[in-house]
Amino acid sequence: PLVVNFANSSINGASYYWFFGDGGFDSIKNPVHIYDTGIYHVYLIAYNNTNRCFNAPDSTGLMITVENCELSIPNTFTPNGDGKNDFFDIIADGYTNFHLIIFDRWGLKLFESTNASNQWNGKENNTGGECPDGTYYYALKATGYTGSTYKWAGFVMLIR
Repeated sequence: PLVVNFANSSINGASYYWFFGDGGFDSIKNPVHIYDTGIYHVYLIAYNNTNRCFNAPDSTGLMITVENCELSIPNTFTPNGDGKNDFFDIIADGYTNFHLIIFDRWGLKLFESTNASNQWNGKENNTGGECPDGTYYYALKATGYTGSTYKWAGFVMLIR
């Protein structure tokens, strides 16, 4: 869930109506609202009809998009055949156009995948010789829920 603290910067307003786009509403100046995954159209109507001042109601709106994406990138794995933590397994739920490349410390490409289900097993191209213990580097690119492209780079420790 996403917690949004709305900041009302309207001028000369005395009363406020917030419509949060999910059926919720509020009448305080600066509300807090919690959103789940989805796209929401939020509207604020501000007005002042006191005896001293009468302003016609004014409104503004915005769109909020809450992505349902999960990304988990481990920093260590142990491909020793014991059935525990044997793969460099990135969880990228909700992402598309996944592209992962693994390099050694000299920049030699050891593994590449465009499928989030393909896990690196600590071997060159997953079929060659075993890579030794050490630090390896990854570059990951994927597209999120809204179509935005994200890039991550980091390292993973391989321990046999």
